[in-house]
Amino acid sequence: RGAEAAMHEATVQLVHLEQDFPEVVINLWSGLPAEIHHLWRPERSLKSFDSYNLLPVDSRNRVYKVEDGDKCFAVKEYTLNNTRLNRCFREAALLHRMRHPRVVEILAIFEDPGQNAFYIQMPFYEDGGVKEWVDR
Repeated sequence: RGAEAAMHEATVQLVHLEQDFPEVVINLWSGLPAEIHHLWRPERSLKSFDSYNLLPVDSRNRVYKVEDGDKCFAVKEYTLNNTRLNRCFREAALLHRMRHPRVVEILAIFEDPGQNAFYIQMPFYEDGGVKEWVDR
């Protein structure tokens, strides 16, 4: 437990340093759970997409619909602080482990130092999220 907490705190510190020292991103992925290392995309940011629009969702996190050519994705934003970064990593690892046709797939994880945030990229489903399906 102590080692996990220390690694997490070091990851948060690296993210804050990246704004002034972009080369630290090389070490940033070491704070990610090992099972999702392959999803880390250090070259990506919200501005990497052709367009991005904030969706009106009932969530503690912002969710964007982004477009890349003819493909659409949902991108969930986690503003950076200790609790939210840990939640982002936990949620990403859990969703990745729960591979199932009824569970959304994670396509990528990236961060944007200009926005002080981490992001989880997933497929975009035109019919809405789980809440819309339950309310029907």
